[in-house]
Amino acid sequence: MRVFISYSRKDANAANTIADVLRARGVDVFIDFQRLTALDNFPERLALEIDACDVLVLLLSEHAAASKWVVREVQYADHKSKPIVVVRLDSVSLPHALFFLAYQDYIDCTDFLADGVFQADAMAKLFRSLNLPNDAPNAPPPNTMLPSVTIPADDVLSILPPPFAWCPIPAGQVTIEGKTYDVPAFEMAKYPVTNAQFRVFIDADDGYRYPVWWEFSEEAKAWHNRNTRPLPTAFDGEDHPRANVSWYEAIAFCCWLAARLRIEPEQPAISLPTELQWQLAAVGDTGWDYPWGPVFDLLRCNSSVGGKSNGTSPVSAYETKGDSPFGVVDMTGNIWEWCRNLRDDIASDNLQGQKPRMLRGGSWRNNNSQILRAAYRGDGAPYSMGYDWGFRVARTIWS
Repeated sequence: MRVFISYSRKDANAANTIADVLRARGVDVFIDFQRLTALDNFPERLALEIDACDVLVLLLSEHAAASKWVVREVQYADHKSKPIVVVRLDSVSLPHALFFLAYQDYIDCTDFLADGVFQADAMAKLFRSLNLPNDAPNAPPPNTMLPSVTIPADDVLSILPPPFAWCPIPAGQVTIEGKTYDVPAFEMAKYPVTNAQFRVFIDADDGYRYPVWWEFSEEAKAWHNRNTRPLPTAFDGEDHPRANVSWYEAIAFCCWLAARLRIEPEQPAISLPTELQWQLAAVGDTGWDYPWGPVFDLLRCNSSVGGKSNGTSPVSAYETKGDSPFGVVDMTGNIWEWCRNLRDDIASDNLQGQKPRMLRGGSWRNNNSQILRAAYRGDGAPYSMGYDWGFRVARTIWS
């Protein structure tokens, strides 16, 4: 049996509890944050999951009644003639859009929000509604589902160690190789991902080893099957940028972080910046070659111009010295940064294949200031990595 749970994120504890209990009885449960990633088209994926389910379980509350996504999910399930089981978490009235459920026999779980425990008679009624036995079988094997966590959507620092901040980037235009592109507003991480931050992804039970983060392409899945543990970083230091990272690993980190943050469909999605976003965040519409101005200054970044650098530096080492017009740090030198797009198709969002992906910003190794220009385009195969290649994340509003 496949069950789709429709709920408000504000009722996540109730949704997770029901999902875990149902899975323990062998039910295949779809609950959005445990199956969706930032790379999914949310409306399409939700429709496909409802098409595939046998029953939709609605967790009805004041939050759910006010959620346009919950209403849409239930309306679509009704349109597809799917059975709908209503679990009432409080005494809210049905919204007009769901009035077709007015004569539905509800399962009363209004005590849950008070004590965080479902009453036995309520759970027994849910099992009967789904034709499940009331006795609990053995629990499912470990690592077959994500842990039930509740993390505020914007609280990255509850997951990753500092430094971390978002820098708002207003809409603008970027010109690459003679063609000008419009770039909507977005947010860029102030710093590249550090060794300490990437280690959280590596060590987490739901992190690097978990297959779902690599499902954005067949090539990524195959690569991860061959590389179940990452290479060591190139240079030690908790606050140094993580290097020796492939494009596949960078995208997988973004998928994991988005899921841990419980990203809503209408909220900004976390991924690698596109090349257009990266360049806009680096220099805006100033026309400068470098984040700080038109002329290279070796005191504003970690490079080998004017003398050989020995490796990476802490991601905040040049803060206030080489910041972009929007306050983004380390956009020149230190490490090359992966971008989301292909070299030969800047505007494409295609994550499939093994064609080169873009790298921007130059690194500590570069002794030519021309390579360190914001407009300079580097690239690399998505499966390759270098001891001066890393990444940072961006937040983009779904169109």
